[in-house]
Amino acid sequence: MAKIPESFQNATDPSSSGDKDLHRLETLETMPSMGGVLFKGFLLSMLRPKKPSSHTRLEYSGILIQGVVADPVKLDRFRQVCQSPRDNRLLPPVFIQSMFVPLLGRYLTSSMFPLSPMGLIHTRQQITQYGPVKEDAALDLFCGLKAMRNVEKGVELDFGLEVTAQGEKVWMGRSVFLIKTGSTSGPRSGASPSKAGQDPTADTGLPVQYRFSANKHTGRDYAKASGDYNPHHLYPLFAKALGFKTSIAHGMWTMGRTLAALEDEVFSKEKSNIFPLVIDTGFKLPVYLPAPLTLGYAFQSMGQAQEGQKQKDAPDSADLEFEVLNADTRLPHLKGHVQYRAALLHGSSDRVSA
Repeated sequence: MAKIPESFQNATDPSSSGDKDLHRLETLETMPSMGGVLFKGFLLSMLRPKKPSSHTRLEYSGILIQGVVADPVKLDRFRQVCQSPRDNRLLPPVFIQSMFVPLLGRYLTSSMFPLSPMGLIHTRQQITQYGPVKEDAALDLFCGLKAMRNVEKGVELDFGLEVTAQGEKVWMGRSVFLIKTGSTSGPRSGASPSKAGQDPTADTGLPVQYRFSANKHTGRDYAKASGDYNPHHLYPLFAKALGFKTSIAHGMWTMGRTLAALEDEVFSKEKSNIFPLVIDTGFKLPVYLPAPLTLGYAFQSMGQAQEGQKQKDAPDSADLEFEVLNADTRLPHLKGHVQYRAALLHGSSDRVSA
């Protein structure tokens, strides 16, 4: 029987809501239609409150769908717009996140979510991938709301994402969204974000290593690849109606394009499996289309191989810090870091999830 993953339950505290029986799981047979999700979201935005109150009830709940195989058309579009490798027949880590777009939309428009589904700002994305995942792998996808907490600008929502293949966890994600409220009143649940490591949105001034650009079609192209058709990404007219000066790129496109560049510039030079791969990205200012962009990165640390390594002092892991800036204004769009296996000589796991 399908159930909420243990890792999700352990990260929450149902007793904080006063009801220990709030766990709820919806199991889907097919992926939700994004057209229906967007239409329902528009209607609910006029009916539901835009910010929580002290009486807002938070359910620790989630949505599960099993046996999902990546849409080859969307995957090809993703590889094209993000310039990801086409010859390895593996799913890019950021593409796996895009497979959750319909599930997140379904969750936000279901009775499990008490607020307006419109106006959420994606501020942070974390991804942990434990091994390579084949493009034709049958995957079980779970997403759910893990925490809601007060922050200076409003209320943050933490969504947990988890992917298993043949019963084994292969990918995890944490998507953080902000609801701007102008105050910090409202419910408080769940733990604060981890303080370990460097804030991925802190200014770094990294050396420019790579240049790329976003064209005027990037928002529409990534929408076709991901299913995220939020109107401010599509056309300047829609974006201006929502308060932007023109259409903007998806933050996840910037992240996907960055990881594709790092794969070409850095990861491809590794002789062994780079997994597990841990990515922590903070989204800063929007990328107004079109835009010239620069990618800066630098290695911050090199770990050591564990017992059993074949070469003394061989590095086991690398921590690489990166940032994407506007090439003209030098304003920041994205900052983060990635940890991966580097020059691993004590035996690598080349298992591929199928």
